Amino acid sequence: MLCAVTSAQAAGLVGQVRGDPERVKLAKRSVEVFTQLQNEEFNPSWRQVGSLRIAETPERVAEFKTLKNVCNAAGLEVKLLEPEQAKKKWPPLNFSKSLSVLWCPTDGYL
Repeated sequence: MLCAVTSAQAAGLVGQVRGDPERVKLAKRSVEVFTQLQNEEFNPSWRQVGSLRIAETPERVAEFKTLKNVCNAAGLEVKLLEPEQAKKKWPPLNFSKSLSVLWCPTDGYL
């Protein structure tokens, strides 16, 4: 056996925003499990910090609107933010070229 465990450094974003409601529900379930494990004895180093997706083109804005509708229909709360609102969530980032930002407050990382 080469290895038996992994570390938090090997994982990444656990994003729930998908273009298909069933895939959104599956990703939501993963977040529920990570949250539950975090609150029990097993600690997967789950950090629920939210995620921002940035649209810099009108086509991407249209895609974000579709993704928002799919997510909301699947029971996942996501919001379209103006760049000024997104700046409050992540001040170091320059949002000057952003047309819209898709915010998922329950995304996180391992």
